[in-house]
Amino acid sequence: MSERRPLTLLVLAAALAGCAASRPLVAGVGDAAAYRETRVAPSIDARVEAASSYLVGRPRGAYRGEVEAWLDEVEPTYFVARRDSEAGLRAYLRALPHGPHADEAQARLDALAGRRQGSTRDALGRSAAAIEARLEGEAAARREVVEALAGWTGRVAHADLWSATDARPGLGALGLACDAAACRALVELAYVVPGDEGREPRVAHLAIEARLAGDALEVAEVSGPDLFDRVYEAQRARATTASDRPAAVAAAVELLAGALEARWPAARCARVAEAPVALGRSCDGLSVEVVAAPRRGEDDRVVVRRAPP
Repeated sequence: MSERRPLTLLVLAAALAGCAASRPLVAGVGDAAAYRETRVAPSIDARVEAASSYLVGRPRGAYRGEVEAWLDEVEPTYFVARRDSEAGLRAYLRALPHGPHADEAQARLDALAGRRQGSTRDALGRSAAAIEARLEGEAAARREVVEALAGWTGRVAHADLWSATDARPGLGALGLACDAAACRALVELAYVVPGDEGREPRVAHLAIEARLAGDALEVAEVSGPDLFDRVYEAQRARATTASDRPAAVAAAVELLAGALEARWPAARCARVAEAPVALGRSCDGLSVEVVAAPRRGEDDRVVVRRAPP
């Protein structure tokens, strides 16, 4: 032991001399604690941030040379590891706001954020376009319901059908399927209306029937359950309730009066209508009645018939 002790003291003295060349032999308690964070912080981000804080906050720190050398060595690798993501670039700038790659990190961060915002704008644009297309599709489906009632009424009232000795070809051209006694078609139109519980799906049912006497057309009818209510809610894009029934019938009368005007002008063909007939026209050997069902769930009807001789 006595032979080894001088060697041990010599090594210790050399080590102390080397340390003394780079920092004071005694460091302050705060300085030592700050230095310790650069060595034992739990992550590389925390260590780099601690080293940066040490160098900025302790210009005369006892460990400045050691910390600076470590940071110079690790910073390039640290930047490469953090440069390809927003989170990584933010971590770099948080740790080294004035670091060697701070300007590049900020530029990359701005570029990534710009691409993300552009992607978000594109996604929002696509979403808005999809919503607009859906709303336009729903509006078109509702218009089809309104046009179906007016259109079929106008078609079955067409003068050529009633003057033809054989009405079947004309009725077949309208899309009706004929047997010996009648020609028929069923139209079902799906649509959506806003309601108290969100978007409410609906189906409007229109039954078209043309009854024949021999080959001649005698009676044609367009009907459907709650048909006038369905048309009214399609017109105003809002679900109807029982209290809307009078308004729905009035709206149907207004719509059909326009559809019938060319064939039965009000100035020449109008007649007094009594419930359940809401609108009546009669002239030139034909009559038309718009008949409102007395109860919800029953068929509203538009009936065109040949007047008795």
